[in-house]
This record gives sequence, C-alpha cells and structure tokens, in this order.
Amino acid sequence: MPRYYPIMMDIGGRRCLVVGGGAVAARKVDALLGAGGRVIVVSPQLHPELQVLRDQGLIEHLNREYRREDLDGTVLVFAATDNQEVNRAVCSEAKTRGVSVNSVTQSEEGTFTVPAMMHRGELTVAISTGGVSPALAQRLRRVLEKELGQEYEDLLCLLQGIRPKILQAIPSQQDRQMLFDRIVNSDLLRLLKERNRDAALSRLTDLLGEAGIVVDPGELFSSHRDSSVQSAFSGEIGDEI
Repeated sequence: MPRYYPIMMDIGGRRCLVVGGGAVAARKVDALLGAGGRVIVVSPQLHPELQVLRDQGLIEHLNREYRREDLDGTVLVFAATDNQEVNRAVCSEAKTRGVSVNSVTQSEEGTFTVPAMMHRGELTVAISTGGVSPALAQRLRRVLEKELGQEYEDLLCLLQGIRPKILQAIPSQQDRQMLFDRIVNSDLLRLLKERNRDAALSRLTDLLGEAGIVVDPGELFSSHRDSSVQSAFSGEIGDEI
C-alpha cells in the first residue's frame, strides 16, 4: 500500500467536484462546504440532504451523468457513485489532468484518502493507518475524543486572539516561539479544563506581561469564543473508518 503524504489543503472558494448524489456523496459535500469549497455535484439523482443544499443555493447541481469537461477548473474531485466503472473513469481522467481525486469504492484508484478526523473548533486531528487498519483508526479517534476536550478549543481561540499582538511586539521569530512555548506549556490548559476562565485570562495576561506585552484582560475575554464543544468525525467508504 502507498505511504500517503499528509497535507492540509485550503479549498476556500475553489471548485470541488463530487460525482454521485447518494448518502456517501452527501457526507463528502458536507465536509467540503465546511472547508469553504465551491461544490458542484454531478448526478441525475440527489440524496434529500443534497436537495436541501441545492435549494438553498449552497451547491451547484448538474442533473445528468458525469462528463469529462466537468473536471475543468476543478482542484479536488470525489468519485462517489455506487458504480465502480464510473468511479474508475473519473479517477483516470482526473489523474491524467493532475487533479487530486478520491474514490469511495477503490481507494487505490485515487490519489488521496480521507483520514478519520475529529474537530475541536479550529483544531483538526487526522488519523490514518494507510488503509491497513480502519478499526485501529477508529479506536485512536475514540481515545483522542476523550483526551482532547473543550479546553484545547478554548486555548486555540485565545492563541488566535493574541497572535497578532505577539507578532507585532516581538520581531524575533525565536523569541516569539519561546513565548508561544511558555504559553502552551503553562497551566492554561488545566485552568480552562476546570472552566476557570477568569484565572486563565489572568494567567495569560501575566505571561504576556513578562514578555513586555501589555493587554487588557477584557480584550482577551472579548476575543475568546465561548462556544460549546463541536466534535465531528468523518471517514467514508474506502477510507479510514
């Protein structure tokens, strides 16, 4: 089996093609929309969830069979029909054009697989066993779900809020990295896990102050998103499920 190269891809506003209109295709579309992709679905039939997305104007629907020209301008393709021959043809043409493609029926016919994934806000953790053991990928995903709680999402939100201030105040990349390391390895995670947000914000303010960065705790509070844990897992047929 191939050893895949892990990569996080920015598909915001870019054309992503899903060939197929069933339940598996619907899951692919949902993930693509979540990453900001401009999704085109080619299928003579649509799953009810895809019909809703089409009616809301969130996806473009080509109500017909797949054609080669559907790949024009596409950066990412999912061959997600229940017809292996159609999926094979999509993969073959996509690879000829140098377009990244995933097959839901035969993963080896595509150029990438979709790992098992979990999300905590902006934090994404992907797990792959190279297709050797989807059961192990599932187990690891469950372990991480318990280990990585909302405190990691909260910490990432705070880091997102203070990052511009640190970049502006500290010109040295090495010094910036040392400060980020101190913050991440401090007791912030414990305080956030205990839901002691005031203490966490005070601790972060002190850490920044030690580096000569003066901030108003209220600014940190306002930049911190008080959202509930959002945990989503994805893994489709032929991938790490």
